[in-house]
Amino acid sequence: MDTEVELIRKAGRIACEAKKKAKETVKPGQRLLDIAQLIESFINSMGGQPAFPVNISINSEAAHYSPLADDEKIVPEASIVKVDLGVSVDGYLADTAITIDFSGEYEDLIKASEEALNKAIESVSPNIKTSLIGNIIEKTIKSYGYKPIRNLSGHSMSRYVLHSGISIPNVGGEILSPTLKPPILIAIEPFATNGLGLVLEGKDKTIYSLTRQIGKKEKKFGEQEIDFLVEIFNERKNLPFTERWYARKYSLDFVRQTLVKAEKQRVVTSYPVLIESANGAVSQAEDTVLILDNDIVITTREC
Repeated sequence: MDTEVELIRKAGRIACEAKKKAKETVKPGQRLLDIAQLIESFINSMGGQPAFPVNISINSEAAHYSPLADDEKIVPEASIVKVDLGVSVDGYLADTAITIDFSGEYEDLIKASEEALNKAIESVSPNIKTSLIGNIIEKTIKSYGYKPIRNLSGHSMSRYVLHSGISIPNVGGEILSPTLKPPILIAIEPFATNGLGLVLEGKDKTIYSLTRQIGKKEKKFGEQEIDFLVEIFNERKNLPFTERWYARKYSLDFVRQTLVKAEKQRVVTSYPVLIESANGAVSQAEDTVLILDNDIVITTREC
């Protein structure tokens, strides 16, 4: 367990440094693609791998926008930008996020999610019920006059599995809520909005993960398609990935066509961009917490 804890803490330290890099890097007028590649390269240079493609979600986008291989989108002036990033060290994970306001209008919206995160972390103890965490997040965000996004949540994590079965809600009221029995690794991520507090799936899909390992003799795929999907599994296991990571080795058209085909065959699942239902502005704050019998470690603040 000591070795596992050290690898989890290493992932957290790298994520912490990457979050600092993101805060320094993101500016209006910059291409999202350049930002994502810079942060992901930084993670690799520190001895980790991205646990998932860097998410850069703008204004009413709450989550799951990662730049495409040919993406020309830029950070708009007067925008509110969420940067959500993750690190894997030999499959041991960290997940963290910040929100940056370039409009001057959303300082309190950011404070709402950040204070909710801080108070939630302060409440964490071995065997705490998740509903208690959700209640604290909801009350804190509402105290600022905003709404928590009720259909987004934090999550437990395990080796190579970003969402390992337990949700950490952003609202209270859950009657039969799970208990966080140590040792357990969780991400707490409050989302606050001036909208309705509900996200809907958009049309864009920029992030994928494999649902299963594919064999060399799959009849519904060609040889190159199988090689491509096997390569993804060998590199990612079940962790999320994006088309742009493979568009240099394979043609972009091939990558896109294969992912569409693989999703139809239920070998791949996609994660649509999530948008606030009333197009409200959204802020996010997130850290990773390791709950041990005798210790609580905020792994993404150890830098």
